[in-house]
Amino acid sequence: MEFLKIQNYNNTLMKSIVLLLLCAVYVNAQVTLPSRQDGFWYKNRIVNTESILIEAFFDPLCPDSRDSWPPLKLALQHYGSRLSLVVHPFPLPYHDNAFISSRALHISNQLNTSATYRLLESFFDHQGKFYGNATFNLSRSSVVDKIARFTSNSIGNSHYAAVKAGFTDPKTDHATRISFKYGCVKGIYGTPSFFVNGFPLPDDGSTLDYNAWRKIIHPFLWLYKIENTNVMIELLSTATKMVKSIVFLNFILIFIISVNSQIPDGFLYGGDGIIDITKSIVIEAFLDPVCPDSRDSWPPLKKALHHYGSRVSLVVHTFPLPYHDNAFTTSRALHIVNKLNSSATFRLLEAFFDQQDKFYGQATFDLSKASAVDEVAKFTSNEIGNSNYAAVKAGFTDPKTDQATRISFKYGCVKGVYGAPFFFVNGFPLPDGGSPLDYKTWRDVLDPLISPEEQLRTENLNFFL
Repeated sequence: MEFLKIQNYNNTLMKSIVLLLLCAVYVNAQVTLPSRQDGFWYKNRIVNTESILIEAFFDPLCPDSRDSWPPLKLALQHYGSRLSLVVHPFPLPYHDNAFISSRALHISNQLNTSATYRLLESFFDHQGKFYGNATFNLSRSSVVDKIARFTSNSIGNSHYAAVKAGFTDPKTDHATRISFKYGCVKGIYGTPSFFVNGFPLPDDGSTLDYNAWRKIIHPFLWLYKIENTNVMIELLSTATKMVKSIVFLNFILIFIISVNSQIPDGFLYGGDGIIDITKSIVIEAFLDPVCPDSRDSWPPLKKALHHYGSRVSLVVHTFPLPYHDNAFTTSRALHIVNKLNSSATFRLLEAFFDQQDKFYGQATFDLSKASAVDEVAKFTSNEIGNSNYAAVKAGFTDPKTDQATRISFKYGCVKGVYGAPFFFVNGFPLPDGGSPLDYKTWRDVLDPLISPEEQLRTENLNFFL
């Protein structure tokens, strides 16, 4: 009889896994589908069956993206029509004004596709004008105007009014968000990142020199001309091994990121910093402190956590979206507080949720980054105790808190997170990424998975029978 109960329980567990796997497949359908393929084609050289396709993910204000462009451009010139390139802007949230400059590329591409790469190269050549100290004391509105003027100078001064209008056009905002989300769905976590014929190259976030590109591309061109079957089989065997290595690489990315962060990423809700995965269901939540949907998702999730008690554990990872003003700064504040007093982390997160309007949109549009950091630091110290102001302010100059916040973002990207809120249950993603779940939905998700000893009773299995 006991064996039958265990067998029924195993059947239930299998059905749970199948359900979550279906969710994992369904999640890909939740990204807003664009009306056309994302990206900027180099010299309108659209890919065909006879050409090799390179997909490049660049941040216009990323020094490594800048350094990777000349050797790639040289390779494109060398191989001509045998090579096709499409660039996707991927604005990293920790690079000042990356989203604004990426949006400028979309605006330029909308006005004149032949000028897009000229503008990209201009950003690469003049990154110092838009990053770090050069804009630290400028308001967001001033930065937008500065980039609009720079863009119009690059593509033609007669376009200034159209460029400036592009920054208030929701279509260009949406297009830039789609580019970012497309990268996240593909597992991009740094720039530059490259795909060749659909497969990722290693060393994401690192530049490749011209010789490296020759070594990558030349075998593909040779392969097209091979007639000797035995050589073909040998090459295909080697290619298969390469593919397996790339797949394995994706599996170890999260491990690499965890090693770099020295401690596991995330903030544990309640508890003593330890999760017993044999006794509790683990929810991973990716939240942006200044995201309205993240805010709305918190009360029903918190209610569910209180209902289930120790049977459910929650780990929150910050996922600062680059199109949310001050998302990286507020996420960094959470890491600073977690380092100073981990018991205050969720109190600060709730405070950000309750008063988002202080840090987003028009409230900070005319504030410089320096002023925004100071406002967040004061707000943070007020929440955890004014005596901590000096420590909080110092935290914003500590490279460790910057690194920790970057790791949180990259961890989400590697897991395929593309919006906030985004949830995983026992390692499997829930559908509707980027949308809040109400309390009833959490009950529907978690009730069937609760497994105290009494779950073996037949009535607890009816959900899946």
